[in-house]
Amino acid sequence: MQGHKPHSSPTTGLEWATRRQIDLAKGTIDLEPGSTKNDDARLVRMTEVVRELLKACIAGKGPDDLVFTRNGNPIGDFRKTWTSCCKVAGIPGTLLFHDLRRSGARNMRRMGVGEQTIMRIAGMKTPSIFSRYNIVDQSDLEDAARRMDERNAKMRGQKLGAEKRVAKSRKSVQNEVRHSLGIVKGKRNKVVNAQLPN
Repeated sequence: MQGHKPHSSPTTGLEWATRRQIDLAKGTIDLEPGSTKNDDARLVRMTEVVRELLKACIAGKGPDDLVFTRNGNPIGDFRKTWTSCCKVAGIPGTLLFHDLRRSGARNMRRMGVGEQTIMRIAGMKTPSIFSRYNIVDQSDLEDAARRMDERNAKMRGQKLGAEKRVAKSRKSVQNEVRHSLGIVKGKRNKVVNAQLPN
């Protein structure tokens, strides 16, 4: 089914993907030039969940068959179905399919994935596009405060631990000196046969 022209659709280049673009063994999806939002080709790594879903979609299909079909026909615009699914799932307001791109970028950032890597995965060309998707919300601010508290507590613990080690080391040195001088520790320290150096 080659020769399909991508149309205005809420997806990101996969609506016209063929079976040959999916490599389950390598875990990659080859998005061809002109099929993505910015028209650039790119190789996308699959997560295990995506791999299992696509495995079911391509089962029994030839290399030039489309990945997403219903009764052998291309799926086309599914915005009405998407809206219905959101309502059934109890998602308030209007969640656009494209909003998942923003959620993905934000979630990767929260997991510590670097900006350049996120931009590459999501097909963002410039940092300004990344900043548009990288929305900081109240939970990000709370997380930042929590991390600072954890770091400060750890630093205080390390400082306290270092002070204890220094005190213990100092006491150990004092005991060594006392022992070498013949000082015996009782109720009160007293010198017994102290041998002072000449």
